[in-house]
Amino acid sequence: MSELNSTAEDVTVNRPESIMTVTWSDRHQSSYSFALLRSICPCAYCDTGKHGGPARDEAAIRPADFKDIQVQRVEEVGHYALRFVWSDGHDSGIYSYEYLRTRCGCDQCKKRFL
Repeated sequence: MSELNSTAEDVTVNRPESIMTVTWSDRHQSSYSFALLRSICPCAYCDTGKHGGPARDEAAIRPADFKDIQVQRVEEVGHYALRFVWSDGHDSGIYSYEYLRTRCGCDQCKKRFL
């Protein structure tokens, strides 16, 4: 795995397009659909099966199951993460910038970080 640049320089939330774009300090841009972000929620309930939620099977992540869920609000957590308030009422996931960078779906990042 190559060294990870997870310093976000700019975060843009485009509600009409249901996309969030992050520009990293190395000038790379990553785009994430709201459906993808909601489907990869890293909170204890969604990710690990703790607190009564089912353990997530990475191969079974289906962003299409979340296509109608929208971001109501985005909050910065320190200088290392984002927290989303979703239209389905969920709001406990803290998405570190490092986590988001490893979830970039472009071909370049898939080769570097997977």
